[in-house]
Amino acid sequence: MSHLIVENMQIDIELFCKKISQDDERIIFGYNGKKYALLSYEDLDYLEALEDRRLCALADSAIQELEMNGEKPVPWEEVKKELGIS
Repeated sequence: MSHLIVENMQIDIELFCKKISQDDERIIFGYNGKKYALLSYEDLDYLEALEDRRLCALADSAIQELEMNGEKPVPWEEVKKELGIS
């Protein structure tokens, strides 16, 4: 897997799609001082799955901490009421 860094970007979607799909590359470019990347849907799906696993692990850890301290979680309905959302 390689990265193609684009300095002066003239948008060529066909070229980018070929690079991503055929050459398994990720396109990295800057715009208004921020960095962005174009990548395959498979890469995006993989990254989202990693994020889901990380968030589940954090939630499990928080639940364990509550149980260790003898505390109970606050029901979602109570949280919404306190925040003024429905």
